[in-house]
Amino acid sequence: MKSKNKFFTVAAVLSLLTLADGSLQAQVTNLVTISGTALLQGDTTNNGTISTTAAPIKYAVSTKTILAQLATDENAAGNYPTNVFPSGAKLVAIVSPGSGFFNNADFQVLDKTNKLLVDVSDILSASQGNNLIYSGKSSDATQLSSPTQNANLIVFLTYDDSGSTGALEFQIGGLMAATVSDTTPNVITGVYTETQSAKIAAMAGEGTADGNPFVFSGNLTFAGKGTLTLP
Repeated sequence: MKSKNKFFTVAAVLSLLTLADGSLQAQVTNLVTISGTALLQGDTTNNGTISTTAAPIKYAVSTKTILAQLATDENAAGNYPTNVFPSGAKLVAIVSPGSGFFNNADFQVLDKTNKLLVDVSDILSASQGNNLIYSGKSSDATQLSSPTQNANLIVFLTYDDSGSTGALEFQIGGLMAATVSDTTPNVITGVYTETQSAKIAAMAGEGTADGNPFVFSGNLTFAGKGTLTLP
C-alpha cells in the first residue's frame, strides 16, 4: 500500500491562525473549539428504608469553560499571574509538520492578538490512535494534497490538573474526519495555501470534577486556511 501521503508527512494539521508577524512558520497553530454536555453524578440520600439518588447534574462544557479552569490551574501552579484570562483569549494547539498530528501538540493560550499568555501543555494534552484511514490525491513531487485529501482517525484529548488544583481530570475522544486542500506551490519560493477542516461529531469520555465523577458527550471542530512553505 502506498503510504507517501500528506497526512503522514505534514501531519494533516489544521492551521487556522498565523503568528502575529504574519511570516511563514515551521509550525502551525490550530484553534481548538469544544462544546458539549457533562452529566455529573447526583447525591444519594437514605430515609432509613430507601436510598434515593438524584438525577445527574447537567453542565454545559465549552472552550470558554475549559479556558476558565485553565486560568485557575495555571495560576495555582505559579505559571500565570492571575486566575482569569483576558477577553478574547484562545485555546490553540501548536503542531510541527511531520510530528504525527496531535501526538506532540503543544497547547497554549493566546490573547486576541495571538500573543502567548501561557503554555498549558502541562495540563492539556492530546493523542491519536494507530490507524489513519485516508483517501484523495497527493503530489509525488511535493507530497501535498492535489488538490484535496480526506482522513479519518481516532483523537483523544486529556485534561489532568492533578499537579495544580486537582479540580478537573478527564479524557474525551472520538472519530475525527479531516479534509486538507492545497494550492500548487510557487516554483521559486515554495509558498502555498492550505485550507483545512476537521470535526469529531460524537466525542465522548469521562472524568472527575472536584472528585465527583461525570460523563461527557459533545463535539470538537477545526477549520481554517494558512500560508505555508515547502521545506
